Amino acid sequence: MKETIILYFINNLKYLFIGIRKKRKNKCTYILMS
Repeated sequence: MKETIILYFINNLKYLFIGIRKKRKNKCTYILMS
């Protein structure tokens, strides 16, 4: 049971990291467009 919770937590961190990277990319493209 603990292992599944840890894996779930790791996956959430991965998605958060990907989301932050996407936001940064969007900001960069927004700056380039303007």
